[in-house]
Amino acid sequence: MSIHAYLVFQTVVATGSFTKAAQQLSLSQPAVSHSVRSLEKELGVQLLRRGGAVKLTEIGEELMPHVHALVATQARIQQIADELHELKRGSIRLGSFPSLTAGILPNLLRVFRERHPGITVSIQDDGYAEIERGLSLGEYDLAFLPYESRKFDSRLCFEDRYVAIAALDFPDPAQGRMTLQQLDGCSLILPMDGCEQVLLPLFEKSGVSPHIEYELKHALSIIGMVAQGIGLSIVPEGTANLVSSVKSLPLEPPIFRQLYAATRKGDELSPAVRTFLRYIASR
Repeated sequence: MSIHAYLVFQTVVATGSFTKAAQQLSLSQPAVSHSVRSLEKELGVQLLRRGGAVKLTEIGEELMPHVHALVATQARIQQIADELHELKRGSIRLGSFPSLTAGILPNLLRVFRERHPGITVSIQDDGYAEIERGLSLGEYDLAFLPYESRKFDSRLCFEDRYVAIAALDFPDPAQGRMTLQQLDGCSLILPMDGCEQVLLPLFEKSGVSPHIEYELKHALSIIGMVAQGIGLSIVPEGTANLVSSVKSLPLEPPIFRQLYAATRKGDELSPAVRTFLRYIASR
């Protein structure tokens, strides 16, 4: 029996009349009578005493609180569904990696939260393998990766430019830009958070052989070494912009990495996740 039948029954009891219930529900009086009789037949009990004013039987009296609760629960479920559809509320579990979380995500999330204050976004940043594992296990609704993975549905969302960073007393190169050839033989702090997958093939292709002093994973460690003049490094621009202890030098030609938003293949995305994907695609 559908929830609607219980709503009709509740309305008949509340109005004390089949006719008034029909008017309130925008139904015909025979349709209301048929609905109540079908409910009684389904339950195998008589709920109403007919003839004169509509009154509940003893069984009807016993069942009425449960009918109220059932109808109220259905109304609440519908309200929640409508709120989710209209994006008044929702949640997104996001997987990210440190350089993206520090550099690009803060501004993206600030604007998104202003537009959709009812949607909560939780973030966990980790290494790429851990992000892929978490997404595969359903721990994330969406994850960012700096490469396209065939294991997931991946969408190119934006590009992130690399810059060279140097100690503040490092001489500015000609035209204020650093070429890869100028890195040949220079001491370099190589970032190992995935940047090496972009940089090492470029060095080889360009015939450049910098002297790699250290291979470090964490941005603050890299910046600390560079600030002390131990070597140069190449990091995402968003990371370099977070600190004033090093100088940022644009690269010539520019070097970019592509950033992808990944979801599990075949997953039905929630309205909140679909809205977030549309938002980042429009940036």
